[in-house]
Amino acid sequence: MNILLEKELILYESVIDGLNDRDSLSAFHDYASFISNEGAFLFTHIEPLLKERTKEIKEYEDLYTKILKSIKKDVLSVEKLVIKLGLAKDPMFIDRFQTLHTLLNGGYTCSPSTYFESSRLDFLDILRELYRNEYEKEISKYIILSSNYNPGIEDAVAFKERKKYYSLREEFDKKDSISIAGALVNIVAILTRINTPESKVNYSRASYVGDVRKIHNSIVIANLEVASINKSTTIFSMRNEDIYHYQEDILTYRKRGIKEPKYISMFKNIIRYMPANKSEITLSDFEKLIPKDKQVGDGYRNNLMKDGIFNKFLGNNNVKNIHPKTGQEVLRTTDKFIYFNNNL
Repeated sequence: MNILLEKELILYESVIDGLNDRDSLSAFHDYASFISNEGAFLFTHIEPLLKERTKEIKEYEDLYTKILKSIKKDVLSVEKLVIKLGLAKDPMFIDRFQTLHTLLNGGYTCSPSTYFESSRLDFLDILRELYRNEYEKEISKYIILSSNYNPGIEDAVAFKERKKYYSLREEFDKKDSISIAGALVNIVAILTRINTPESKVNYSRASYVGDVRKIHNSIVIANLEVASINKSTTIFSMRNEDIYHYQEDILTYRKRGIKEPKYISMFKNIIRYMPANKSEITLSDFEKLIPKDKQVGDGYRNNLMKDGIFNKFLGNNNVKNIHPKTGQEVLRTTDKFIYFNNNL
């Protein structure tokens, strides 16, 4: 972990110290490549923010899909109505429906903040023409009438939630532009475009240096906090879903697909649920402390002690299963007991 922090600092300083856009971009590529691969372990503290960001995106994207579906449905229904009324050859209707189909099928590109406006105006032209021709009853379910002294069509029902979509999108963009999660996503997005052969976009320092600085500062602060907590209380601790050591910080291990090895899940349970005032407990009493959704079954001795798998995991992270003060094993399990000398 300390090596990762040292690498991150060196690469960060190369970006900040770049004398021109070309040198800075090359340094940025190295920095972004690092944090996208081996340096990803430095970002566990950002995971909750990324999940929240994904949730917010889904909220406005779901609303967008809902509005678009409603618009397409109403446009097709009104088009059928126009044909039924014998008005399909009217040049105005032909023009507006052609434009609507092009817009709704993605034929034009426009800003997310105004996406629905062009199609809304075209649809309102159609509805208002039908309204003027006294087809109010036939189009009543598609329109919102004005509530003032000038009767007429104020809006189309299918578009009524567009302002909520714009508001959600604007709120998200504003928040994302200053958030740590947004900074990380922007860095990865720029790296992806740089690595795309056909991309011809040139990036100035200003387009990424602020995000790089923000990410670096978050790494430094997060790891200072973890170091402070771990060194003052316990040898091993949990933060989010990661295991930390008071000297080596985050401990890494290889997963089996998307699942954790059973011995890791068991070790996490011991760190989380072992009473702070105890150094030994029966397995039967320990199991009672673990929530049902966190239980991983029996076999603590076989999974943690057998074949030295636990010590191998520690060794790969430069850690020993030895208490720094007493010289005793930090963790030992038998068929009936767990011994965990975790307090410093």
